[in-house]
Amino acid sequence: MLDSTETAASKVSTAVRAVAGVAIVATFFVLYKSWNQPILDQHAFRQTQTAISAYWISKNWYFFNYQTPVLGYPWMIPFELPVYQWIVAIIATLLPINLDQAGRVVSLGFFLLSYIPLKGIVGRINSHKDLPIFIFAILMLSPIYLFWSRAFLMESTALFFSLSFVYSVAKYLQRQSLVGFALMTICAILAACIKITTYVSFSFAGAMFVIHDMWVYRRNIFKRSEILKYIAIALSVILSVAVLEVWVQYSDALKDKLQFGYLLTSKNLFYWNFGNLHQRLSSKLWSVVFGRAMEQTLGSPLIFWTVAGMSLMGSRKTLILQALCFALYISNFLIFTNLHIIHDYYQYSNAIFLVVGVSLGVWESFHKFSASIFATLFACFILVELIGFKLYFYHDMINQSNAPQTLALANYLRKNTASNEVVVGFGLQWASDVPYYAERRAFLVPDWHVPKALSVMSGVDPAFAGLLKVGAVVNCPNQLIEMDDMKVKYSDYMHFVEQTLYPHTVAGCVVYTWDK
Repeated sequence: MLDSTETAASKVSTAVRAVAGVAIVATFFVLYKSWNQPILDQHAFRQTQTAISAYWISKNWYFFNYQTPVLGYPWMIPFELPVYQWIVAIIATLLPINLDQAGRVVSLGFFLLSYIPLKGIVGRINSHKDLPIFIFAILMLSPIYLFWSRAFLMESTALFFSLSFVYSVAKYLQRQSLVGFALMTICAILAACIKITTYVSFSFAGAMFVIHDMWVYRRNIFKRSEILKYIAIALSVILSVAVLEVWVQYSDALKDKLQFGYLLTSKNLFYWNFGNLHQRLSSKLWSVVFGRAMEQTLGSPLIFWTVAGMSLMGSRKTLILQALCFALYISNFLIFTNLHIIHDYYQYSNAIFLVVGVSLGVWESFHKFSASIFATLFACFILVELIGFKLYFYHDMINQSNAPQTLALANYLRKNTASNEVVVGFGLQWASDVPYYAERRAFLVPDWHVPKALSVMSGVDPAFAGLLKVGAVVNCPNQLIEMDDMKVKYSDYMHFVEQTLYPHTVAGCVVYTWDK
């Protein structure tokens, strides 16, 4: 009986490593398919916004006051601490690859590095050497991680530092040291300032380790050493929040200097970030939680419900761990509700909890039932994940419908304007895609808020361009002419442009430049 159990365990170990190998191949295959493609697939707005910041960092190496030049002089609308952007700029400078490729490499690199803290965290839950590999293999093949881990976003950077924070908390609970406190605090600060929407749920995960430790050592909880241990962890979190607050105040002050950058301050984005109670109770949110998010994380919600049903017959410990993972998964939806309803890439921050919870259920099927049931569940899980990736992401990754117009405009602007000139854009909203690929600073006038913008738009040396010259005006289809309070100002400015510059039709838009 013992021999058969050992044989089954050996087969499971071999299967786990084989699937991990498949996951690595799939991960790099997706990177390979994306390697020479522009970052114009899903949420190109956010990807190119991150990329244009990295591009201008590589030109001037600003850090705290880095530029995202799409809303005019003085060009700064900082959101996150630009750790990811800086690393991308350095990699693109040192290696013979372009900025798009550097962004993909750094993003994927941080995702793969996340295995290190994840392994440490899982090791505190279950000592089996194959379990971290099993969980990470499933994570790598999860559609949402397979796709977004090669995108030009700081999501994986925030994930790495957030996981590292939780791991450092777990280690600090086991052994206290000044170095351990320093590492824990640094990870907390970086995670919070890179992307607070990721850090929050992981701070809850760290708190769960603390509560568990308090329960285990409850007889000694009032000892000086125990109290100091918990105070140190609390201080680490408090410092991260304090530094974040300083960063938010500083970044808001920079945004206020732009013509309508005030719209992007933390105060004005409060509803955009958090939503309201009605949204939290709405079917729209819960269809994301149990529908879209589960589809893009697991391939199908059926995986979740199947494993959840089997877990009821599993061990009490695993069921509790799964419940905690699901609570962490849900917590982010309930805090940053509006963001999750609108953007599917925000689930990158909390989908890992769903993957871990489901993985624990599948893993227990081997010990509770049999190796054959485990193998069947494992194979079905992986197959559904790959089908899910094909359904939800692969088409958009390969066929970028908006790329031709964007690249045509950008190429034209790059060839027909000087590198130190500014581009004015109508009908481009305030997306960074055209300015990024044109490698030009821009003043983009979105349809949804233009009064203050148009009020400063006159003459050839406008305030919104600083001391730089306007090299081109891009006029794409927009609704400004239909807005009664704007049509006069818009028409007056375009009349001035038409009398001063020369029109050229490019990709369905009219581009006015100084050359015929």
